[in-house]
Amino acid sequence: FSVVPETLYPLLRVALHDHVAAVRACAVSSLGPFLKHDWVGLFLSDSDSSKEQCSIDWTPLEQILNMCIVHNEKNAHVRSSSCKVIGDICTACIWGDLRQEGNDTHETLLFSDGFILSLICKISEVMIHVLTDENASVRSM
Repeated sequence: FSVVPETLYPLLRVALHDHVAAVRACAVSSLGPFLKHDWVGLFLSDSDSSKEQCSIDWTPLEQILNMCIVHNEKNAHVRSSSCKVIGDICTACIWGDLRQEGNDTHETLLFSDGFILSLICKISEVMIHVLTDENASVRSM
């Protein structure tokens, strides 16, 4: 159970659109420590009362990905911080699944293979552009 989707994330979402670059950089960096269950709460929403019926909300990921690209975000520090958070998301969502497969807690796997594949595809599409960024700190993330 995570309270992040209802409490902290709405505040950070507002700060992600602030006109001051330092505020945007701090807001996106604050997403880095989110744990797997926090991302589950942000990405998966119940479409009805049964646990098997969930829809994916890609909005949080897409907001961060948009901040990685110079066309959408002019400040290199914000782009770099955003790219780092994308790596943190991968660690929390993908590595956590791989790490748990060896345990008897297989029922705790919360993301399907299809979700992970879609996540990787969305991230890869943007990271191809990030690799051509004029700023070395952005490319290095």
